Amino acid sequence: MPKLTNPPPKKVDHFNGGNGLVILQAIAGPDILKDKCRLYMKRTVEKGCSIGFHPHRGDEEIYYILSGHGLYTNKAGHWDAGPGDALFCPNGDSHSIVNAEDTDLVMIGLVIYDTDPVPVIKKEGTPMLEKLPPKIIEHANGGKGRIILQPIAGPDVLKDKCRLYVKCTLAKGCSMGVHQHKGDGEIYYILSGHGLYTDNDSTYEVVPGDATFCKNGDRHGLENIGDEDLIFMGLIIYDK
Repeated sequence: MPKLTNPPPKKVDHFNGGNGLVILQAIAGPDILKDKCRLYMKRTVEKGCSIGFHPHRGDEEIYYILSGHGLYTNKAGHWDAGPGDALFCPNGDSHSIVNAEDTDLVMIGLVIYDTDPVPVIKKEGTPMLEKLPPKIIEHANGGKGRIILQPIAGPDVLKDKCRLYVKCTLAKGCSMGVHQHKGDGEIYYILSGHGLYTDNDSTYEVVPGDATFCKNGDRHGLENIGDEDLIFMGLIIYDK
């Protein structure tokens, strides 16, 4: 069954030495991430709370902000971060984030193993990854309508661990056609909307909070069967 069964959200006080409460929701575990990524999870930082300042050794992390605003800190300084921002902490650096707003700060955290002894150095120490323009694909993999792909990180960050990391939007009635994965696998994590997921020869409905996995050699697709946009994260992990 490709729908991933993850543990219930975990509430952690003083996460990495921070203030207050952070809610952690695993998206995929080590059986899926294997030796490519250490963790992939949704994090909710409540008002006045924070993820404490902590180092990364042997891995690197991307924060992708879904909603809310935070103050991000690394060794070089402080940056305001809001929805759509992707912040990168390379191997050897340290970082933290504080929610100083009245609403929850919600983000996706992806930690990727890094065996490269030369870390990625961003200009003037900024953690902000370049915002690339969205890519619009008509009839993606033979699907209906179009899909909008918003790149989050490129090959300079993903390296040989992941092939693609994007936020995807399917409008009402549109679909990602059924396609096979060769040499990699893909995780879909549903953020909003209502979809019909195809797993090889089976189909089932997916809703916000669902995560699916298409392993190397299998086929999958996704159709928006709701009245609103179907928005989901797509992460393709190499399998080699």
